[in-house]
Amino acid sequence: MTHPVGTALGNALGLFDMSGNVFEWVWDWDGTYTTATPYTDADSKGPVAGTVRVFRGGGWLNAAATLQGSLRNSSNPWDTFSNLGFRP
Repeated sequence: MTHPVGTALGNALGLFDMSGNVFEWVWDWDGTYTTATPYTDADSKGPVAGTVRVFRGGGWLNAAATLQGSLRNSSNPWDTFSNLGFRP
């Protein structure tokens, strides 16, 4: 189940609740990232418009293999899941 923010130990970077509690919505639209090098900050933002938003991380309901900050999924912005939240 979910737990209150800040009650678990931080990760190696000293960040709390970045994986394993809930997936987190991010502002990015879903789309294909560039594969050209060198990469820039603009490359990591994805497209400027779209129909579905990205969420990242991994939630308590998911397998351990999905509990990583690089995991990227997407859904309609109005969808709700018990293991999906957002960090203000």
